[in-house]
Amino acid sequence: MVFDPSQMWRLLTANFIHIGWAHVLLNVATLFFIGRQIENVFGWLRFTLIYLLSGIFGNAMVFLLTPQVVSAGASTSLFGLFAAVVGLAYFTKHPFLQQIGRMFTVLIVANLVMNLFSLGNVSIWAHIGGAIGGLLLSVILPPKAFVPSIPKQYRVFAIGAFIILFFLFIGLPFIK
Repeated sequence: MVFDPSQMWRLLTANFIHIGWAHVLLNVATLFFIGRQIENVFGWLRFTLIYLLSGIFGNAMVFLLTPQVVSAGASTSLFGLFAAVVGLAYFTKHPFLQQIGRMFTVLIVANLVMNLFSLGNVSIWAHIGGAIGGLLLSVILPPKAFVPSIPKQYRVFAIGAFIILFFLFIGLPFIK
């Protein structure tokens, strides 16, 4: 996604465009095998919202920090889903969620470290932005059973942080 401010839809559509078949297959396989587990935790509606909104959030971060970079692929949203489980595990202290939250933390950190040393065109800011978006969204959109585990002031803070950061990401490049 080389961003053009007159084409804001690219913040969303970049998640559905891939660079080559290997890129598509890796993201589809990850979504199929790991995404189903995450959908079971959040339910289909919250899963879909976290997937879409964390992808948009991550792409907005790319627009701010590296607008000249071509960014494409579902991994921005996937990082959001992984981080949403990590956030939910942290706040709920549920043993199963804590176990998979630890696994997803390792997955996120390992991928980001590999991104740092990648010779290919990997947008680390998309991954980091997607993860930040997913973490905030886990507090904003927890499964109903876990709403009491998250203090209301945390939810209000997360909503405010998500909105403010998003508008900073897409607004600051115009000030430069």
